[in-house]
Formats: sequence, structure tokens, C-alpha cells
Amino acid sequence: MPTQPPRAVLVSPNRVPSEVVVCQGFIFPTPRLHQYAMPTTAPQSTDAAELAQILQFVYKVLVFVRSSSTLKLFACLLVDAIGFSSFLLPGVGELGDVGWAPLQAWFLYFMFGSVRMSGLGFMEEILPGTDFVPSASIAWASENIDGPTLDALRTLTGVALRQR
Repeated sequence: MPTQPPRAVLVSPNRVPSEVVVCQGFIFPTPRLHQYAMPTTAPQSTDAAELAQILQFVYKVLVFVRSSSTLKLFACLLVDAIGFSSFLLPGVGELGDVGWAPLQAWFLYFMFGSVRMSGLGFMEEILPGTDFVPSASIAWASENIDGPTLDALRTLTGVALRQR
């Protein structure tokens, strides 16, 4: 019959008792956590929960904005104004575009569902000197204004005409 390795009970610095298995001179702790209630929330999890609630709220607001063409126009004008604001601080503003370009690209994809428009918006923000182009407003116009001149723009950007 094989012999069991010797066991001992130790108390760790965080006061959680654990069994220790001694095998060939090495000590292997095996915590007995099933006997002790663990805290249900840790300080980090409350921060993560708050962040998740904020992101859910922002998502619900964006879905609401996306459903209304008027609210979507105001959101597009705001996004273009933020992108244009990098001209207020020459040189330094272009560094801000490195962070803003992916956010604008995500916004364009979320609002209009076009990967091409998202890519064009990203390139417009990331390339120096092109921030004056109102890419979000152009996407809104190509989605909401019906006309033969905007057909080529719709083909280029991949934004479909909104059905009324």
C-alpha cells in the first residue's frame, strides 16, 4: 500500500489556513478555501462594474441617436467639430488625432454600418492637414439626402440611402 505524503496545517500571512504537502523535501501549499467565505466583491470589480454601467448607458444613447436622423445629424456635427478642433493647437493637435481617429472610425461604423466610410474617416483624421473635411457630415448627407450627385458618393463611401 503506497504511503501518503505527510500533511501539516499552516496559517498563511493573510490568515487563510492551508494544508501543506511535503514531498521529497519540497513544500507544496494546498489552500483549503472551500471552508471560508470569500468576499463577493473586490475593489477592482466595483470599478469594472461602474465602467460597464457607463458603457451600457453610452451604448443605449448611441442606439437612440442612430434611430433619429435629426439627432444623428447633431452627433455628426459634434464629431466633425471635435475632429476640426485639432487645428486650434497646431502640431500638438495632430497628436490628439492619433487617439481621436479610432474613436471617429468606430463612431462612423456604428452610425452608418460602412467599413469604407469608417476607413475614410480614420484616414481623414490620422493624416495631417485633412481635419477640415467633415467626414461624418458627408456620411449623414449621403445617407439622408436623395439626389443623383450623391449616388457617386454613396458608391464611394458604402453608405446606403435611408429608406423612409
